[in-house]
Amino acid sequence: MMKQKQLTVGVVQMSSGPNRAENLKKCVSFVKQAAKEGVQLLVFPEVTTGRVLKDQLVNIEEEKEGEAFKLLSPLAKAFSMTLMIGFIERNQERRYNSLLVIGPEGEIKTVYRKLNLFVYPKLGIDESSGALPSATYYYVIKLTPSIGESIEQTGPITILR
Repeated sequence: MMKQKQLTVGVVQMSSGPNRAENLKKCVSFVKQAAKEGVQLLVFPEVTTGRVLKDQLVNIEEEKEGEAFKLLSPLAKAFSMTLMIGFIERNQERRYNSLLVIGPEGEIKTVYRKLNLFVYPKLGIDESSGALPSATYYYVIKLTPSIGESIEQTGPITILR
């Protein structure tokens, strides 16, 4: 009989604003906190690196190897942790509401681009036209513990062991 491997997952609940530097500072803190809890996979919300606020379109987009990756990649490697972080991806002239997956060696594993595009004419937002996306959809992870597993709440991080 093969021994089952255990994966400890952390899910971050945070509120992001239009200041990318402040948002990334929070991310660094959450990664360090999760590492102390033995988290192997840490999932951040959609558009973690910056938000569109009401009628304000803020320049928060970046390339997949941008500021978020450069800051979080060394932490992922140092703690052997996989990170999933939502960001606004700039790829040539298009913008995407994307999910960046950084592997435990600090490498980009994949980038997922949201398929259900958002249109909000009042703010002039139309993701299908390449305009800046807003945060309306969320990644859903169902945490259902099996026998011997537990779900813990440690501040803004929910941990499944």
